Amino acid sequence: MTTIRLQLVIPFHQPLCAGEDELDKKCEQGYAPLIEAIEGCTAQVALHFTGHLLDHLSHRRSEILWRIKSLVQNGRAEVLGGLFYGAAPTLIPEIDVRGQIEMMTEYWESAAGVTPAGFWLHQLAWTPDMPRLLAETGLEYGFAARSQVRAPQGAAGPFGIVERGGQRLGVFVLDPELSSALPSKSVDAWLEAVLSAAQDQPLTNVWVRAETLAAADPTWLGEWLQALSSRTETVLPAQSFADLRPAERLMLVPGLAPEIAGAEDTLYRRMLRVSDKLRETIDTMEENGTESEWSDSLATAQRMVFATQVADAYWRSRNPGSGDTALRDAVAERLIKAETLIDQLLQGEDDWIAAEEQDRDADLADEVFVGNRYLTLWLVPAAGGVIRTLDDRATGRNVLDAGGERNGIRERLVAAGGPEGLLSEGVDTIEEIEIGRNEIDEEGDGTYHLAVRHRLEAGGAV
Repeated sequence: MTTIRLQLVIPFHQPLCAGEDELDKKCEQGYAPLIEAIEGCTAQVALHFTGHLLDHLSHRRSEILWRIKSLVQNGRAEVLGGLFYGAAPTLIPEIDVRGQIEMMTEYWESAAGVTPAGFWLHQLAWTPDMPRLLAETGLEYGFAARSQVRAPQGAAGPFGIVERGGQRLGVFVLDPELSSALPSKSVDAWLEAVLSAAQDQPLTNVWVRAETLAAADPTWLGEWLQALSSRTETVLPAQSFADLRPAERLMLVPGLAPEIAGAEDTLYRRMLRVSDKLRETIDTMEENGTESEWSDSLATAQRMVFATQVADAYWRSRNPGSGDTALRDAVAERLIKAETLIDQLLQGEDDWIAAEEQDRDADLADEVFVGNRYLTLWLVPAAGGVIRTLDDRATGRNVLDAGGERNGIRERLVAAGGPEGLLSEGVDTIEEIEIGRNEIDEEGDGTYHLAVRHRLEAGGAV
């Protein structure tokens, strides 16, 4: 009789736009019953949580964290690390990659008394540079889709080693058919499929979203977990990583997944700019010896920036960054608030106005940023003065971007005297519009002229 050696990963994720009441409901009706069902069987599982949900658990549902800690300490579960807010490493600055990994590691050291050696990324986030990106972070193994790895000869097995720049990383290869079949198949049919896939294989790797299991029929969930306990040998990644070495060499498929390659929209570039500005401000703090006055505010700003790097804000849909208006608004709000915290340190509390011209988003074209205590304007001289954002610091909104289309607004702007393409994104409902001409600082005297006046139905006036 073939022994089914099964490794199961359950990732928990909630989008940045999910509010406290919504998260409370998810915990009460979904996550808590799921954890209880896992506690009621003997199967071993690997668990991963992204930062927005972890923040909520820490503040409002600490009893769930205690139950997870108990599962870990009793050898029933392994928590996976990674980037705290679920960012794709290839989309963000390397210093932020390491910062988010360190944040996740410190979280689980405090919450469960363990240091994660494994990690979970969205499957599309893997690229050949991963071993180098994760070098010296303490992470030793992760999980990748079968479509993203290649073996020198034939199909990749369930585990292998990838290497880049002298750095090595263990990779558990996920079975896509078995993962996607849950929970649509009956328990018996699914286990038969697992048995078929397990022929001559030392391990079978499967993942299923916690949200999928939480929404499943409770009877099916209980039967499935009990079947895992009695009819398979479930194992944890740390043990598998030790047992399956030495392992075959694997190669990660070169290039980026299409969903990642098309991610460079305005919101993404805005995130890069604030991340860059944060690093410069931290350097200024260290040079000036103002850690005691600045460190708390910059730590808050850093957490906000990290939260905005969540991958699904940029490449979740065919139109990156605009597939979920609520998510886009949540990201924009945190970016604006983070930059406001930074500027309060740099400029002080008195009225101020500042302008800068440089390539902040690494697109090889200089941008102009004009700001004061209330607003920040971002325009692109090389694109004919296109306005990318106009941020209202008080409301945390880019008032020129509603994250989607608004019928007739662009036409009204053009009719009011604005050139075609003046605005690079969607525009919220505007009652009155007056656009003057804009002039770029060609003389280098620090003077910029732009008149954009309108009254909004909500959110104040400019």
